[in-house]
Amino acid sequence: MDSRGPPPPFTLLPEPLTQHHVHVIGSFLAGSAWAFVAMCQWRRGNFMNTHNCSLNVIERCSVGDKKWRMHFRTLYEKPLLDVLGQNKYAASLVTRQARWHRRSIKWHWRRMPSTKDATPFFVLASQDDQKSVLKCVVNHLSEQFAEGYVAHSMGLPVQRGWYVVGLTCEEDSWFVKTRSMVVREDVLAEIALMDHADFTLFTVHLENPGYHQRLRTIRQMALDYHRRPSDFALVELCVRTGGTSSPEAPPPRGGEDIDAFWETFGVQESKK
Repeated sequence: MDSRGPPPPFTLLPEPLTQHHVHVIGSFLAGSAWAFVAMCQWRRGNFMNTHNCSLNVIERCSVGDKKWRMHFRTLYEKPLLDVLGQNKYAASLVTRQARWHRRSIKWHWRRMPSTKDATPFFVLASQDDQKSVLKCVVNHLSEQFAEGYVAHSMGLPVQRGWYVVGLTCEEDSWFVKTRSMVVREDVLAEIALMDHADFTLFTVHLENPGYHQRLRTIRQMALDYHRRPSDFALVELCVRTGGTSSPEAPPPRGGEDIDAFWETFGVQESKK
């Protein structure tokens, strides 16, 4: 009679299954899942956790029938967490609102292209959160012009200008990410007071024909800033120029007395 007992059940797992094996298997599964998610985000152009800040330049020109020239350049592109001081709660507020607004604007512009609510600029539910997020964005933007601010404080020659900053998540952009649009305040004022036909693809020379979406975004930014300036941030940018002395005359701006600024462009009534 065999006293060794019945044979052990058949198994593919090593015997015994140690903690080391569990860590190896867990790491493999986690790495595979991370690689799969990263591949899907790349294929779909989903970079919602990245924040892009772009300077949009609109200037007059005389290229054929075109009256304006528009181009834009990236001032910085960083992880959204870095822009918001590593605050995951603030980052989740921005990404959640940007996703919801992007889906909403896609429905508006494809079904009701003339609706006034079809703005690519999103606003957080809390006005305090909106101001805090814009303040973080403006701080990172100002950092790019630190040399100009220091030169101005030393009396060296500089060029200064006031720029409007707004948060958007463009609907037709290939790379889905949160963006801060930076445009000169006086240019926005001029665009807002134009007739719609004066600022279209027929009158604006684009650096790339595929940039027609940005043209519509800038037009809407001018209208939104005219109606609701509190949804945007205003920042003075300063760059160093040649020479050894700086003029004392301050640049034109809107600032806190925004109604007085718009009156200089012929707008007498207060904005709603």
